[in-house]
Amino acid sequence: MTKVTADDHVRGRVYAPVTVLEYGDYECPYCRGAARDVAEMLARYPDTVRFVFRNFPITQLHPHAEQAAEAAEAAGAQWKFWEMYELLLQPASRLDLDSLLDCAAALDLDVGRFRDEVTGHAYLPKIERDVHEGIEDGVNATPKFYVNGERIDGKVPLEGLEDTIRAAVRAVSGSLPGARAAGRVRHWCMAMWRVRDFHADDLDAAVRLWDKPEASSEAPAFGLSDLIAAVRSHQPAVVAVVGEELAGTAVATVSGDRAWVMRISLGAAWRHRGIGSAMLGELERRLVAAGVHRIQCLLDGDSEIGPLALEHSGYRAHRGMVLYERVEPVGPASAGVLGQLGGRMVRAGAWDQLGGMVREKELIERRVILPLAQPQLAERLGLVPPRAIVLFGPPGTGKTTFAKGVASRLGWPFVELFPSRLAGESPAGLAAALRESFALVAELDKVVLFIDEVEEIAGSRQPRTVSAAQGVTNEMLKLIPPFREQEERLLICATNSVRALDSAFLRHGRFDYVIPIGPPDRAAREAIWDRYLAALPHGELEMTAIVEESRLFTPADIEFAARRAAQLVFERVLFEHGHEEASTGDIVHAISQTRRTLTPQVVAEFEQDITDYARVLACRSTP
Repeated sequence: MTKVTADDHVRGRVYAPVTVLEYGDYECPYCRGAARDVAEMLARYPDTVRFVFRNFPITQLHPHAEQAAEAAEAAGAQWKFWEMYELLLQPASRLDLDSLLDCAAALDLDVGRFRDEVTGHAYLPKIERDVHEGIEDGVNATPKFYVNGERIDGKVPLEGLEDTIRAAVRAVSGSLPGARAAGRVRHWCMAMWRVRDFHADDLDAAVRLWDKPEASSEAPAFGLSDLIAAVRSHQPAVVAVVGEELAGTAVATVSGDRAWVMRISLGAAWRHRGIGSAMLGELERRLVAAGVHRIQCLLDGDSEIGPLALEHSGYRAHRGMVLYERVEPVGPASAGVLGQLGGRMVRAGAWDQLGGMVREKELIERRVILPLAQPQLAERLGLVPPRAIVLFGPPGTGKTTFAKGVASRLGWPFVELFPSRLAGESPAGLAAALRESFALVAELDKVVLFIDEVEEIAGSRQPRTVSAAQGVTNEMLKLIPPFREQEERLLICATNSVRALDSAFLRHGRFDYVIPIGPPDRAAREAIWDRYLAALPHGELEMTAIVEESRLFTPADIEFAARRAAQLVFERVLFEHGHEEASTGDIVHAISQTRRTLTPQVVAEFEQDITDYARVLACRSTP
């Protein structure tokens, strides 16, 4: 059997002595049944077994299997492989593209990127490698299981796998890693933390944490008895756990549309890792869902725990008692509408975290964001803030990320409309669904409305012909002027093919700016690499070589290559006990394993589109 590599998806403890490998097909009914057995197996042997899944779509029998495998790999690129795996193998799961997009939205993925990678077959080479290795391993049907390299023939139930696993455990019992190696691996695993809801059996560990003055943001208004009463009465509370250890807690109490964060506690060993901010973010999600509009936290003036997390999350301090307060942009009246539209608040700081692409970012900041963020100044100077813009450029250049960043920078709710999904939701058709969605959007106080692949609803109309597509384009043209009449809203439409849009759609009066978002140049690529390599231990790197090797890479390509490099180093340290610092060779190797999104022809067409369609004032250089 081919050995497990960095490209494989592994579930369970990395140092487990038994490896169960499955070649599977997401459309195969036997694979769906086996998924339940695998889940039981992992639950029964959490310290003994690790599970590896490889793609083996049998396209002659299952026409959607390959696309489903591409969807799982695309989710994996956003760190959600196993969540997508579970959705796809549900007994009643549908695997058409619209259903896969629904799954991506349910997992809170970047749906635009997900769709581009699935329809662009970005991960098909990886799937084909899995199939080739499966054929070499003797796979001719699914599911096919291997236990420590031994093939298990037949449709094996859980009992059969257990017999083989027990035998495998006995066989390797004398060759488990030594204490030093095991301790090192455990160190890697224990570094992984997650945030979840507070459970009743967390109380003892939480009380011990609350009793430590150095671990808590203690406020005189809330004592230990208040915290215990809050969690016992099921007030909103979350914990951060590292393995079996409770590392931190965040507890709130709700009264009407107001909530108080009673205590943020974090063990000394787990500070400065973003855990406090993550707990606060999860707590906020639960509070907003409960109808909370104003969130406050009262801290002791000398508290060392909590202020940094609060400030990073957008709270402002009131002097004197140091009262931290955040007013949610979405009030209770708008929360229901936002929920109907599938909208959300983008995390604070998303705009600042956009690395590279300095020219595009400065242009959007000056022409779009600042006039909207400073409406009084704009009005005094006779400047009408933009109400609608178009972003165009090749796939993967970050149009969706820019749209979300604008919403974060303004502090407005972000709503994305998916034309393909709207078409299936309304029995009256896509044009009617658009009208209904825009009517709901009009009820929001403020909003960034984003439509990706807008050519689907605003494609070029043919003269002297009548079609449903033309009716949709006509409807979209009628909806934009009323949208522009309301303040504190921005329509952002994105397209990979600006030349496919109807000429009337791009006219002045509908869109203020038509902005190109192209591939990063050398300086931008270096800045993007700097951002992603900051988290990866490395020595002296030849950035000139790295930047040159990643020519024609989009920001998404660079992110993927950086993750691939981190995985290579992780594998080297874990399995070969090699050095922990990434080298230029590691980065270049990761680049060679990453497929470029762009081609010279695509870039040439984009440059021509800038000449033919771009409409934006150039930024004035800062002295």
